[in-house]
Order: sequence, then C-alpha cells, then structure tokens
Amino acid sequence: MFNWLGRPDFVAYEWHGGQSFPFRLYRALGGIPVAWTLRTRADEAKVAGNFEHFIFESYLPPVAY
Repeated sequence: MFNWLGRPDFVAYEWHGGQSFPFRLYRALGGIPVAWTLRTRADEAKVAGNFEHFIFESYLPPVAY
C-alpha cells in the first residue's frame, strides 16, 4: 500500500493474486506488475493477460518476452 513512497520500478506478485484488490489498485495507479513464479506453460497461459512481465523457475517459455 505504501509502495508509492519508494517508487519501485515494478512489484512482483505471486501469480495467483492477479485479481486481488492490491493488485488491481497497483495497476490502476500505473504500476507494472510482474508475475512470479511461473513453472509451467499452463501457468503462463492463465496469467498472460494480467501481468506485464514474468519470472520463471525451472521452465523456459516458448517465446521471448
């Protein structure tokens, strides 16, 4: 809630939280949300429309972002 004080370049959200209130507020204020940690292609497909960037673990995405 107080991220505006530190003015971060991005905030990483656990990818299941893509519809939470803090997430929606952050996007509405112009923030750049990053999803962490995607481990499968199915996870990536579920959140592709909600996040700007992704953090992957033990998985290489089929295309470069």
